[in-house]
Amino acid sequence: MNAHSSSPGKMSGFTLLEVLVSVLILAIGLLGLAGLLVQGVRFNHDAYLRSQGSALAYEITDRMRLNRANAGDYVSEYVSRADHDACDPTAASDAANDLNCWYDQIDRTLPPNANGDPSAEIAVNADDANQYDITLRWTSRDEDGPTVILYTFQP
Repeated sequence: MNAHSSSPGKMSGFTLLEVLVSVLILAIGLLGLAGLLVQGVRFNHDAYLRSQGSALAYEITDRMRLNRANAGDYVSEYVSRADHDACDPTAASDAANDLNCWYDQIDRTLPPNANGDPSAEIAVNADDANQYDITLRWTSRDEDGPTVILYTFQP
């Protein structure tokens, strides 16, 4: 008797159809993984922008605390690059120059909002005249509306 005999209806190995199905399943899994990677990069970028916004808010609060006697001079609204003069980092700390330097940092750090430029506002808090509100707005790449960060502090 021959040990290598095979019956005509029985085959061993993979068929082409089985290989195509397994490649399709693998491709769907890799597409899902690529989607997760893209979402992770987007969320990472949004977190980076929020941390930059926090750093900018802390920057101006520190400048206001250094010039506490003139903290009211920092109340302003920034909406366009054309709204401010040049920053002089060697000048003494005064509200106008501090704001101009802060506006330059905003322009370099945050992406534009729906109107074109990132915007910032420093206002006296409506509930407590000894506190100030700092509001930063920008639009991330994938968002429909602006991202708004609001900080309330007392110099």
